[in-house]
Amino acid sequence: MRPLLLTLLQSIVLLCLPNLLWAQGQLPDVAPLGAAPQPQNQQAGPPPDAPETHAAAGGAETTLPQGNEPTLPSSPTEMSDKVKEMIGSDGAKLPIDSTFGVERNFYGLYYQEQALNYEYRVAFPLWGERKMPSLRDPTQVDRASIYGGLYYNRRAANHADDIFFPVFWNLRNPLDKARTTIVGPFVNRRTPVESDDWLLPFYAVGTRENQGSYQLIPPLLTYRQTDGSSGFNLIGPAYCSWEGGRVCDTRSAHNISWGLVPLYFFSQNEKHQQEIIPPLLHYYRYDSRRLSWTNIYGPYFRAHNEKRESLHLMPIYWSIWGKNERHTTVAPLFHYGYQGDDNLLITPLFYNRINAKKGNTFVSLPYARHRGARELDMITPLYWDFRDPRIGQKGKLILPFL
Repeated sequence: MRPLLLTLLQSIVLLCLPNLLWAQGQLPDVAPLGAAPQPQNQQAGPPPDAPETHAAAGGAETTLPQGNEPTLPSSPTEMSDKVKEMIGSDGAKLPIDSTFGVERNFYGLYYQEQALNYEYRVAFPLWGERKMPSLRDPTQVDRASIYGGLYYNRRAANHADDIFFPVFWNLRNPLDKARTTIVGPFVNRRTPVESDDWLLPFYAVGTRENQGSYQLIPPLLTYRQTDGSSGFNLIGPAYCSWEGGRVCDTRSAHNISWGLVPLYFFSQNEKHQQEIIPPLLHYYRYDSRRLSWTNIYGPYFRAHNEKRESLHLMPIYWSIWGKNERHTTVAPLFHYGYQGDDNLLITPLFYNRINAKKGNTFVSLPYARHRGARELDMITPLYWDFRDPRIGQKGKLILPFL
C-alpha cells in the first residue's frame, strides 16, 4: 500500500512541475518515470565560488567586500566547566541507563516507558509517576507522582515534597535539613541557620546566619533588617540606617543616618556629622578632619575653622575674623576690615584703603588721591595730576584746556 501511494505522489509532482516552470520561462529537463538518466549537454556555467559580474563597464568587479566571510565556531553552544558551574543548567543529563534500549507501551489513556533504571507511567488525567536514580545520591530512587492534577508527591535523597495545589505546599530536604511549608498566605521555612515566617500582607519575619534578621509589617509601614553589624529601620516616615553594632545608636554605630521625613535629618560617620531641620531652616555640619563646623538657623550663620570665625545675620550684618584680622559689613551703611597693618573702609560717600605695600587710596565723588610708588590727585572731572618719583615723570590734565 505504501509503495503505491509513493508512486502516485511522484506522478502528481512530475505532472505539475513542467507547468510551474513554464510559467517562469523555462522547462525542466525531466525524464519520464522509470527512464534511465540522460546525460547533461548544457554549457558549463561559472564555478560556484566565481564572483558576480555586471554588464556595465567595470562590471567584472565583485560586489562582495574583500576579506574572509565570518564563520561560526565548531561548537557554538558549548560551555566551559567554569561557566556551567556559575550559571547552572536545567538541561543536565539525567543518570538514566538506556544501554538495553527503552521499552514503550501505549494503551489508550495509559502510557508507559521503561529503561534499565528509569520508569515513567501515566494514566491520563488521573495519575502519573516517574522513577529514576536520585541526582544527589544515585543509589537511591527519585520518585515523583501526581494525582488528578492536584496532589503532587516526590521522594528522593534530597526531596520529601507534598503539594496539594494551590493551598498546601510542604517541601523538605532531608540532606540539608531544610523545610518550607506554605498554607495559603502563611509561609514557614526552617534551615539549620535560617528561618522565615510570613503571613502576607500582614507581616514577614526571619532570621539569618551570623545574627541577621528582618521584620516587615506592611500595615504599619514598618521594616527592620540587620546582619549583626549593620542594619536599616523604617517606621512610617522615620528611618535609621547604620553600620557598627546591632542597633541604631550613635554611641556604637560608626556610620549612622536617621531622620523623620520631612522634618528632621541627621547623619554621622568617622569624618563628618550633619543635621538638617527644614521647618527651622537649620543646617549643621561638623568636619573632624579640618576641625571646622557650620551652623545655620534661617538668616543666622555661624562657622568656624582653624583660621577664621564667621558670624552673619543675612542680609544685613556680615563679620569674619581671625588672628590679627577682622572684616565687618553693615549693609548698606559701611564695610570695615583690617589685616595686620592694612585696613579698608567703604561707605556710600567714600572709599579709603591703606596698604603697606601698595600705598594709600582715597576715593570720593568730587576728589580722589593715591599715595604710593606713584601719586595721583584728581578733582573729578576737570583736574588730574599724575607723578612717578621713581623716573621723575609728571603729568597734568586740565579739561578742556590743557
